Amino acid sequence: MQPILDHTLLTAETALDTAGAFPASLHGQYIEATIYVGFDADSLAGAVVVETCHDPRFTGTWANIATVTWATADTMHYVSVTGIYRALRVRISSDVTSGTVDVRVSATT
Repeated sequence: MQPILDHTLLTAETALDTAGAFPASLHGQYIEATIYVGFDADSLAGAVVVETCHDPRFTGTWANIATVTWATADTMHYVSVTGIYRALRVRISSDVTSGTVDVRVSATT
């Protein structure tokens, strides 16, 4: 499999409910994706969820795939996801305090 995507979803974000959507090119494809969640050296708390839904415009509650909770500052976490999804996003579900979070995705078909 060849990487088809290396994309930034969130950069230096902190606020509750800030979301980054996976590119439309991934919607409905068989994919393997790894989401990298990095809390910076100044961070003290926070959480990011990986979510899916049938429509990227849906305004209700999306289905949770994974939750990444802050553990220590200056730490990288990852979540690997395999499947067919209509829409995927990451969302800050608990404010990132004192620092920020960056989220990237790498994916293949």
